[in-house]
Amino acid sequence: MVLSRMRVLRPLAALAVGAALVAPALAAAATAPKRFVFTFDGRGFGHGVGMPQYGAYGAALAGWDERRILGYYYPGTALSQIKGGAVRVLLATSRKQLPVSSPVAWQAVDESGPVPTAIALTPGLTYTLDAVGRTVRLRDPSGRQLAVFKGGQMRVQSQDGSGYVTLGGAPYRGAIRAIGGGGLLEAVNVVDLESYLQGVVPREMPSRWGDRAPAALRAQAIAARSYAVATLKSRGDFDLYPDERSQVYGGVRAEDPRTTAAVRATGGQVLTYAGKIITAFFFSSSGGRTEDVRNVFTSYGPAPYLVSVPDPFDILSPNHQWTNPPSYSGAQLGRLLGLGGTVKTFTVEQRGSSPRVMRALVVTTSGRRVEMSGTQVRRALTLRDTWFSVVRRPLTPATAGLLRPTPPVVPPAPPATVTAPATTTTAATTPTTPTTPATTTPAQPPAP
Repeated sequence: MVLSRMRVLRPLAALAVGAALVAPALAAAATAPKRFVFTFDGRGFGHGVGMPQYGAYGAALAGWDERRILGYYYPGTALSQIKGGAVRVLLATSRKQLPVSSPVAWQAVDESGPVPTAIALTPGLTYTLDAVGRTVRLRDPSGRQLAVFKGGQMRVQSQDGSGYVTLGGAPYRGAIRAIGGGGLLEAVNVVDLESYLQGVVPREMPSRWGDRAPAALRAQAIAARSYAVATLKSRGDFDLYPDERSQVYGGVRAEDPRTTAAVRATGGQVLTYAGKIITAFFFSSSGGRTEDVRNVFTSYGPAPYLVSVPDPFDILSPNHQWTNPPSYSGAQLGRLLGLGGTVKTFTVEQRGSSPRVMRALVVTTSGRRVEMSGTQVRRALTLRDTWFSVVRRPLTPATAGLLRPTPPVVPPAPPATVTAPATTTTAATTPTTPTTPATTTPAQPPAP
């Protein structure tokens, strides 16, 4: 009898000990914060304002000409004609030396005097420009000093103006102006507007689209010309940047017969609204609808020609709907958004017309609440567009496989030098997008 009772008590004691061990673990599990994966599913590529380049391509394939394409994406605008002129494009800054050359008869021109004076240079040889204070010096291939330009400004160009000169091996039409200051040089390409566009359009839209849809290239040429003139603003020594701060410019090396034909076919044509040249924003892919400018560039204000329109032609874009949408853990998301904690919830509070995200509320596990614009989120996470929705799921072995490696967060620094395009640069296969212009006041191209 006693033995039987002991056999019963021992299992009960074991159960009690097990319960005592399990209870704290369950309590700890109950109090441990849940971890989540946030997936950003979206559409489009770019800021969403103006003409989507894949939309223009699809419309051209459907038989639309450039007038109809531009009239649809910039409603209420008209085509007008302007006279050509020269623009000044910044190519390099803070350079100790500038190697220049040309395959044709060319010359160095002193711009400091009332009457420019020229020095003939030998075709095919590379000369070097350097600076002492504001003085620019010209040296031959052996290093011998040939001339000193004390006025701090000179240019090299072909003798008849029709050839090109090279900077660091990259060829440019027009002239290369060297400006000295503080012992360093700045290089500026003084070039006719139409020649400038020949080096812009193939960098902003794939030239190969001209094989099947030349109207898309012509629409891009008109939009690029309008954007350049509308945002032209003298910054002292130059008018335009050679990158997304203005438009991507590759000089002669970027040129393609198909885009050059588009520029020439539309020579001098710009988009106007109420008689003024418009800032013709453009971007890569709409995802199916463009956005109202005031929902993206808040300082720009309303513009009747930059409103949201449906874009059925974007279906051709590889970014019409994102494949492999990015996913982040709460910790990754908090780090990338600069919140100093793990994200618990991400809620879209306001959308635009497209519907791109205008405002989102992010809450961390510590209870911190931060409102962010869609543009801020896009930049922090390097998303393709602000048209996105966020799906939150528990972190499991299955969802953990979706997470992206977290790159180190490095604060961006402004570029110290703008360099000439590398010799390996080719026309982009995915269109790029310009940034917000420095001004919205139309201006005519300045004289050289």
